[in-house]
Amino acid sequence: MSKTNHRRQGDKSRKDSERYRHSPLDGAGSYSALSDRTIGTCFGGDNSNGHQGYANAKRGAKKFVRSRVRFHEDHAARESARDALIGDV
Repeated sequence: MSKTNHRRQGDKSRKDSERYRHSPLDGAGSYSALSDRTIGTCFGGDNSNGHQGYANAKRGAKKFVRSRVRFHEDHAARESARDALIGDV
């Protein structure tokens, strides 16, 4: 016997456009002045049972953006340090 005694309302019979109509789509982004780049990503859609919830999806998107910004800032810092050591040749 399953956990519920009622028949589940079948999401499988509906089209995806109807299924995820009320699921929020959102994005996360950030601008890095040091690397002169804008990093962004989108998340959302299917937040139903068995899938990642909205809060977890948002947290993952923010972590992704932060890590990419950090990567590009580190690269820009290394480039500027290398240019300072080499100078104008």
